[in-house]
Amino acid sequence: MVLGETEILGQLKKAYDLALQHRHTGARLNKAFQRAFHVAKHIRTETNIQRGSVSVASVAVELAEKYSVRSATAKCSSSAPANERENRARPAFTRCAQHHRRQPFYDRAVALAGELGGRAVQFDDWAGEFEKIDIAISSTSAPHHILDRARLEPLMKARQQRPLLLIDIAVPRDIDPEVNFLENVYLYNIDDLQAIAADYLKQRREEIARCEQIIAEKVKPLLEPKNTQPQMNTDGRRCRLQNSEKFVVFSSVLSVFICG
Repeated sequence: MVLGETEILGQLKKAYDLALQHRHTGARLNKAFQRAFHVAKHIRTETNIQRGSVSVASVAVELAEKYSVRSATAKCSSSAPANERENRARPAFTRCAQHHRRQPFYDRAVALAGELGGRAVQFDDWAGEFEKIDIAISSTSAPHHILDRARLEPLMKARQQRPLLLIDIAVPRDIDPEVNFLENVYLYNIDDLQAIAADYLKQRREEIARCEQIIAEKVKPLLEPKNTQPQMNTDGRRCRLQNSEKFVVFSSVLSVFICG
């Protein structure tokens, strides 16, 4: 589970909706779940528990998205396998004006590029694309650098020194760190991305106490008995049991949200 992510919470909502549709939940359970979902939404808006990206792939996409926003005509290129791009980088590429796909499984690259409104390029032709692109994400299995300073320098001249964002998520690295010394070239490798992700994760962890405080405040009305008159022992035990059930559901749902 990933701190602050809502994927599992979404799955839990679907499971609850399914149970509700088939009338497998009662009044107490409905109240506990609905209150928990409401508080989860409140936490998302009132805290920074979801701030930033905490995975390498998400940070790479975030960088590409930010660059795309600054440059409305930004063009993207990726040397990652088609399935990896589809799962991890779709949001970034769909914001770009044009897409270039380069990878050994060319037929699948053609299909994915067509789906996203881009075009596929044979891997051997990637150098010719650098005159047209503004963002390049590289993730090949090459045992050596596929792009170094000597090779990039003339390509930058052909691009008239337009800024170029390079994101290298390959291990070992695809791009020689020396390219960072070229003017208007901005390289982020997997170590850089991990550092950014770690910083965001630290910021999220600092929000946990605030989230727990909100939960503690919001759970009080759920546990308050409706009838304030003195209860018989049996009724009192039943009331405590019902409240305990509500608390378990409430705290479990929100623990899923905070922790992943």
